[in-house]
Amino acid sequence: REDLIARISGDEFVVLVRDADAEDAALAVGHKLLASLEQPIEFAAHRFVLEASIGVARFPRDGHTQDELLLASDRAMYLAKKSGGRRIELAQSRHITGIHLAGPVPVAGSAAGT
Repeated sequence: REDLIARISGDEFVVLVRDADAEDAALAVGHKLLASLEQPIEFAAHRFVLEASIGVARFPRDGHTQDELLLASDRAMYLAKKSGGRRIELAQSRHITGIHLAGPVPVAGSAAGT
């Protein structure tokens, strides 16, 4: 009752699990999801088998905000895909790399740069 699954875009879903902050608990949930998704689905005389790659981010270890957690889990998911898929990867760090500019960069000769 306390867990939530939501589609965030295309073929990406988020699963929020309460009380799975320990690495073992988070991995156990991921393994259950993979096992459930890999069960064959019969539809209109066709058999379908789904595959998934799962990235796991844990609060507060991997981020304090929704955006930080989504970014961390997204990076872990792409690492799982890059490693062959059908696997679970834990987020590596909550540190976000990149540059954030507070405003436009002045250009020499422009009104903002003179």
